[in-house]
Amino acid sequence: IVDAISAAAEPGKWRVVVADRQSLGIISSVLKMHAIAEHNVVAIQLITRSRQPYPDMDAVYILVPTADSVSRAIGDFKPDPSTGAGSRQRKYARAHLLFTGALSDTLLEHVRSSPAAQFIKSIDQLFIEYN
Repeated sequence: IVDAISAAAEPGKWRVVVADRQSLGIISSVLKMHAIAEHNVVAIQLITRSRQPYPDMDAVYILVPTADSVSRAIGDFKPDPSTGAGSRQRKYARAHLLFTGALSDTLLEHVRSSPAAQFIKSIDQLFIEYN
């Protein structure tokens, strides 16, 4: 998990980790949060909560491969209705999507065809889900 977070953004650059509840549960069962913070992570945020934007930093999303998690990640790069369709209201500079399991072809296509696609720099599957 730490290697995936470190590899997802440029070395030496600060980043934000965004996770859903299930992924955060998986992460916290095998790691202490300070172990993640030691790898240039300025904050660990829950995707379902209101979050402080870091528009100059990359975000590393660690998510279960569900429609809700994918939609929330895409929503972080939605068009800003107050400034017109061409402008974006971005929470982060770029996104690196790490999924805890296999991402379906339907969800992958949803990501690729979304307005957020231009800000998504990587998509990977970690296969760390458990029952």
